[in-house]
Amino acid sequence: MNTYMQSFLLFAAPANLIAGSIILIGRRRNMRWSIFEYLFIYLTWGVLLTVAHFLFNGLDQAIDELGISAGVAIFLSVTAGVFGGLSFLPRIFTEKYDVNGLLVTSISSFLLAIAYIKVVAIMFLLVPPVNLT
Repeated sequence: MNTYMQSFLLFAAPANLIAGSIILIGRRRNMRWSIFEYLFIYLTWGVLLTVAHFLFNGLDQAIDELGISAGVAIFLSVTAGVFGGLSFLPRIFTEKYDVNGLLVTSISSFLLAIAYIKVVAIMFLLVPPVNLT
């Protein structure tokens, strides 16, 4: 498998598990979800790929130039999945208010994507490369 497929699979597992459990909790409270809201969980993975393409011309080249190990690359993808899955969480807290659910999910997904960029930047700036494998 290439790096993009591995990254996507490692992203999709936690993202779908967390988002699915939040959706089930919301359905118990009679909340309605739009299919377009579900697409916002993939925003953080898109941010990971966009940053890799703008700075390093691809994910493979980013891993090679930064000298990160496979364990760190796995950590980046799984962390993006956790951040993506958590983008549904504010909908649970705003169910009592008359707000657009798609707007709440899009704003929370965007803010979590910014937080993910900061986590990755801090990790690369402050943590020296460690071989985790």
